[in-house]
Amino acid sequence: MKLTAKVSILAGLLMAVTVTQSYLTISRAENTLRHTEHISQRDTLFNNAVHTMETSFFAYDDQMNMYVLVAKLGNQNALANETYAQALGFEKQFVNALSTAQNVNTTAKAVKLLNDVSQQINAYNTDAQIVHQDVINHRIAQAISMQTVGNNAPSNAIMPLLNQLVQIGQNNLSNALTSVRNNQSAAISFAWIAAVIQLLFVALALWGIQYFAVRPIKTLKTVAEHLAEGNIEDQVTYTSRDELGDLATSFRAMMSYLAEAGKVAEAIGQGNLTVNPAAKGPKDVLGHAIVAMHQRLREVISAMQDMGHLVHGNVTELNDLASQTTDATQQISMAISQTAQATGESSHGLQQIAASMQQLKAAVEQVATGTNLQAEQVQGGEHALNNMKTAQLSVKEAASRMEQLAAQSRQAAQEGRKQVEETLSAMSRIADVTRNTAEAISLLGKHSERIGAIAGTISEIASQTNLLALNANIEAARAGEHGRGFAVVADEVRKLAEQSSQEAKNVSELIRTIQETVQQSVLSMEKGQQEVMTGQALGEETRGALEGMEKAVTQVAGEISVLTETIRTFDIQSEGVDQGIRQISKIAQDNSAAAHEMAAASAEVTDTIQGLAAISEETAASTEEVASTSQHVAESAGALAEKARELSLVASRLDELVSQYQL
Repeated sequence: MKLTAKVSILAGLLMAVTVTQSYLTISRAENTLRHTEHISQRDTLFNNAVHTMETSFFAYDDQMNMYVLVAKLGNQNALANETYAQALGFEKQFVNALSTAQNVNTTAKAVKLLNDVSQQINAYNTDAQIVHQDVINHRIAQAISMQTVGNNAPSNAIMPLLNQLVQIGQNNLSNALTSVRNNQSAAISFAWIAAVIQLLFVALALWGIQYFAVRPIKTLKTVAEHLAEGNIEDQVTYTSRDELGDLATSFRAMMSYLAEAGKVAEAIGQGNLTVNPAAKGPKDVLGHAIVAMHQRLREVISAMQDMGHLVHGNVTELNDLASQTTDATQQISMAISQTAQATGESSHGLQQIAASMQQLKAAVEQVATGTNLQAEQVQGGEHALNNMKTAQLSVKEAASRMEQLAAQSRQAAQEGRKQVEETLSAMSRIADVTRNTAEAISLLGKHSERIGAIAGTISEIASQTNLLALNANIEAARAGEHGRGFAVVADEVRKLAEQSSQEAKNVSELIRTIQETVQQSVLSMEKGQQEVMTGQALGEETRGALEGMEKAVTQVAGEISVLTETIRTFDIQSEGVDQGIRQISKIAQDNSAAAHEMAAASAEVTDTIQGLAAISEETAASTEEVASTSQHVAESAGALAEKARELSLVASRLDELVSQYQL
């Protein structure tokens, strides 16, 4: 069986186990979820219905009690009818909740309790109808007796029944939760069992992969590592009919091929070129390379034998040529020595002439430097004069701006003095208004005191009226039915008296607050008058300061006018200085140009002489180099003879090495 088929079977089995486990787990989880939802809906509906019955019965009973009380008051037919209608609405809500509970819960105990509740609510409804008929027929006392005493039996029986139903709902919920927990525990246990089975199957699959795939791959890996190290002695014994068996067969063929190539290489290493290697096919790169290497090696050995014979023949001729070269180089060396001596004397004379021209050039450069320095100083003076003129313009502009600022300051001081005078006048008017306001506030305080006295009087009258109303109530109670209307009027008078007393107290509190505010306002107005007086004094001081500033600004304007006139005179004088400096600058520039021309001429002569001296020195150096070269040629000729002898020895050694190979 192929390895692919084995792996496919293992993967299919593993997938089948996983899908089966997942399907069973999901099915059990869905069943548990559906059961939980069913229990949740049933218990929620039942508990909500019982709770609705409790709240609606309480509301029903309260509305019936309210209905009787409203009917007792009389002249409240609309309110009584509305109250009774609300009671019927709660009764209907109770009946609907009871019907819902009967439809949801099917236990025998719950059904019995719900039937009992139905009987009791019917009895209560019957009593409620009797109460309603008594109210319609104006039998209020009988209606109150029926509502408070007659229906005690059904009213007292309903609440215990509802409490038992609440307990049943709680028990049902607890049992449902226990069932859900049991289902969850069973699902968890099943999941653990399925997981263990799946783990066992995975372990079995891993063992199969280890035995049928990993083990032979490790064996082939070890053989491949040994091949990489050059060891071809290992044997591959693994056999199978799958892909790994085919791979083992290929490994054995490769090892056989490498063994044959190793034998050919071993023969070449021993010098035996008589073994002829052969390639396995057109794509055998290594085989073709070994064949080509074997052929090229045979050709190289043959060529080396021929070259050895040629080297032996040429070594003798090379020794003769080296002797002739040594004699010729000695004659060339003597002629070069004479030429070098004459060239040295010529170079010395040219160097003395060049030194004299250097002194002349230095003198001319000093003159040019002095002239340049003078020209630079003149230019510096001209630059300083330009800066001075720029500064004069800046000073002139600053003086002009100072004149404008002085005029503006004088005008601002005058306007400020006028504004201060107007401010003083306005503050005088404010002081008058403040005094008048203080007097008006004081008068308001006196009026508020009178209002407070009036409020106190009203409070006393209200107290007396309240006492009279109480006495009237007492007398009306003594009169019985005949004094009932008078009692109602007395009660209304008492309420009006209490309200009047309360309002009088509120007015008194308001008057006291107004009086405190008036006192604070009087104090604030007095402080305002003091601040106004202080402001008037400061205004007088400010007016005096502005008058002094106006005088000082006038004096500064006069001084600025004198400064402006002085600057104009200085401008006229600086123009004459500027013309003189420009003439001096022109003369200095002419002198500098002449000095530069002389320096350039002397530099050209010096360069020419230095060029001749350099040529002479180069000639001397060249002769020395030629002499040195001839000496080196002589030495090289001797070395060449020595190398020829060494080459002869190498050729002999090469013949010995080539003779070891068998062609």
